[in-house]
Amino acid sequence: CNCIQVRPYYSYGHQIQNIPIIYLNGTNDPNTPLAQAKAHYNGQKNTNKILVSPKMAGHALMMNTPGMDSLY
Repeated sequence: CNCIQVRPYYSYGHQIQNIPIIYLNGTNDPNTPLAQAKAHYNGQKNTNKILVSPKMAGHALMMNTPGMDSLY
C-alpha cells in the first residue's frame, strides 16, 4: 500500500476553544500532506474553522505559489 498514515492524536486531544482557525495547506505540500491537514481539521470540534487548499501549492504556499504573494 502506498497509503499516507495519519496520526490525528494532536488534534483530538488538544482542542482549540473560541479561536477561529484558518488552515492553509497546498495540495502538493510534502511536509504536511493534505490528508494530515484534513485529519487535523476534522478533529477540531469546538471552534469555527476553514480549510483552504490551493491546487499545486507546496509547504510555503504564501511564498512559493504564483499569485499568493499579493496577499501579504
